[in-house]
Parts: sequence; C-alpha cells; structure tokens
Amino acid sequence: MSTVGTRLSMSPFTARIRRETCEVWYHSITGRARRLSAAQADVVTRLLTAEDALEAAPARAVVEHLRTQGFLVADPKAERERAHRDYLTRRDQISDLFLTVAPTMACNLHCDYCFQAGSPALPRMSRTVQQAMVDLVGAWLDTPLESDQGRALVVQWFGGEPLLARETLLRCTAGMLARAEHAGVGYDAELLTNGLLLPTRGVRELLPRLHLSAVHISLDGNAASYAERKGVPPAQARRLYERLASCLPEILEVVGRIVLRVNVDRRNVEETGSLLEFLAARGAADRRVLVRLGQIGVSDGDCRAHDCLSGARFTSAEVALAALARTWGFGAQGLPEPLLWTCGATLRRHVTVGPDGVLGRCVPEIGAVGDGDTSQHRGTVRTITDTDSVDLVRRLRARGLGHECFDPYREPGCDNCPLIGTCLGACPRDRQSAWADPCPARQNLEERIVAFA
Repeated sequence: MSTVGTRLSMSPFTARIRRETCEVWYHSITGRARRLSAAQADVVTRLLTAEDALEAAPARAVVEHLRTQGFLVADPKAERERAHRDYLTRRDQISDLFLTVAPTMACNLHCDYCFQAGSPALPRMSRTVQQAMVDLVGAWLDTPLESDQGRALVVQWFGGEPLLARETLLRCTAGMLARAEHAGVGYDAELLTNGLLLPTRGVRELLPRLHLSAVHISLDGNAASYAERKGVPPAQARRLYERLASCLPEILEVVGRIVLRVNVDRRNVEETGSLLEFLAARGAADRRVLVRLGQIGVSDGDCRAHDCLSGARFTSAEVALAALARTWGFGAQGLPEPLLWTCGATLRRHVTVGPDGVLGRCVPEIGAVGDGDTSQHRGTVRTITDTDSVDLVRRLRARGLGHECFDPYREPGCDNCPLIGTCLGACPRDRQSAWADPCPARQNLEERIVAFA
C-alpha cells in the first residue's frame, strides 16, 4: 500500500515518550515499540507536518515502515472507534464463564498486609453450595445463545488458602469438568496459594487431579521477611523456602506454569535478587517460572506500617527484577501488554463465588461483607442457592453485579490517552471520576516502556 498522496497521522494509541537522547514509540493496542534517536524523532515530526514530505523516496520509506507497524494511520478516528467496539464486544460477551471461587476464607498464615484481615469469619463451602455451583456451570454452558460463539470455562481458586479445602477442590473440579465435557467446551484452572502446603506429599499428589494450568505463589522476599510478615517462626520459614525450592520443578511439570509474586515495600524490595539466587541454586530456575512484584499498599493511604513504595520506585524495582530474573534463568515481565478487558468486575461472564455462596463480580469483595449486605455490587442475586440454576444464569448474564457498564473509552482522563489499550482505566472500583494530571498509571507505564523497548 503506497502512502504517496495520503496524509497520515499519529495513531490515537501511539504514545511518544521523549527522553534526552531518544524517543520511544509504543502502540497500546498491538504492544509494538520502536526506539528512535532524538534526531530521528525530529525528522519524523517534520515528515508528518511538511506538505511535500512524501515526495522524497527516503521519506516515503520511513513513513511506510511506521504505517505498517501501526504507529501512523490514515484515519485515527476510525481506528479508535474500531478498538472501542472491540472492547465493548469482549466486555459484554456471555458465552464463556469465568469463575473465581473461594472454597474457604480460612488461612494458615496471618499476613500483616492482607486486605481480607478484617473480613468476618465464614464457614467452608458446604456440599449444598458446591453442588449449586456445579449446577450453575452446567446451566451456563448448556443455555442456548442467539449467536454461535465459542465457549470456555475458566476457574481460579482463591481464598483464604484454598488448599485448606482440598476435598472441596477435588469434588468441584470433578463436577465442573464433567459439565464442561458434556457441553464440549475447554476447561482451564489456576490456583492462588501462599505456598505453605505445596511441599507436602498429599498436596503434590493432589495437583494433577485439579487440572491446573498455573499455580500462583505469594512470597515476601527472603525467608526472614516471609516469617515476619506471615507470622511464622523464622526456622519454619527457612524450612519452607528450602522445601518449596526443591519441589518447584516437580510442580512445574504438572501445571506447566508457576507465577512467583513477591510482595514488596521499601523494607524488602532489595531482597529479590538474593531470593532468585537462592531458588536458582536449588534447581528451580526455569523460563516457565514467572517472577513478578506485588506492590504492598493500604486502602486508607496510610503507608507508615509498611513504608509503601511510590509508583515510580515500584516501577524501577520491576525493571531491575526483570533483568535479574533473566540472568538467573527465570521468566519476567517486559513491555506492558495490551489488555483485553479491565478486570473481572466489568465482565458479565465473570462470577465470584464465596464459601457462603454469595455471588458477585469483584474479587476483593469475596467474603468482605457479612450477612444482610445490600451492596450495589452484589445486585439482586444474593446467593447461589436463591433460585434454580437456569434462572440464576439469566440473572447473572444481566447487569447489576458489578461494573459491567464501565467504559474506559468514555472515562474523563482516559478518553484521549494513547496508553488506554494497555491500561483500560485501571481498577473501576478504586478509581475516582478522573485521574490526577499527570496520571500516575501513565507515568509508571511510560517508565516500563522506555526500559524494555
């Protein structure tokens, strides 16, 4: 396709991030990045503004390359409208079912930063709730749709510590697998755990029966920090780290992917390098083991207890960790990736199930509210046993359980941001009506883009 005679413009999703010696271009829908010298960036600017810029062959070649990479487009408005429609289509899809399930809110640790620390005590998921959830899965997958859409069942085991409810995991997995096979759809599951029980023989023998594709393990830097923050004796933490490191390769062969989430603040952020060295020395290094940071924060903004990292400092730590992880043979994050949706709270096909059978969309709200709650985010469906499964599916596919109307393309502060494709307005539950200017999320994304481009 020739660009001769065509006036091109910057894509609405192209962020131009200028630094002293370079300019990085990043397209937030495709995830492509291109690093230009400051001189090259100035030339491109002139090419886009000069009336005769496309007459010279070298100029045409530069512009054509940028066009084929998506950084330059002939119709920015049409591109944005198309991306917006695609987002709304994905947000409103109801053929798939994404379940986030907490079989128990009980935990065998006491992390001092846990957002569920003040949650009311809930019983473990009863047999009645378990069966109702399996019936819900079957009804959702069997309900006819007007359009012929592909289907999938995706389950994320959450808690509390889900491995404290092993019989529930096994029973529900068997039931949901049978319903998925009956409907002819794929099944995928992941497990979030604090890791304390993973080295035990019974749990390792359990994992193949859960049909997991990934296990997410939460750590806190070195064993000493783990002991302090999770409320266990130092000697127990050291033994856990040794046993966990030794069994990671075995777990990896069963599940295919492990995500190590290292929760950090100013006090332990420098420990990630020694943690990776410790794990690698015990044979746990593998590109399928993804190491990432979790930013410890507090809901009321008071960081005195944890000396929370600023956004810029956390981003710097992420960049440093990525380099260290690759050095030691682990997987790591790189360029920010485009998002398909904001979060599960915005999806009509995402349902959270608490151990008491209370339904919702937003994961942090699982188990966070006691009996009698009438929160608007829980809508009109109180529990999974309120009605028969077919009617429950109809009500869940309607709006009213979360932020299903959230549209970042129309949010103040996001509507004209070129990085919207890789941010999508962040958490709709936490965000204000508009981000401050400059947007902290955008600042942090720009730093990652410059580092990894």
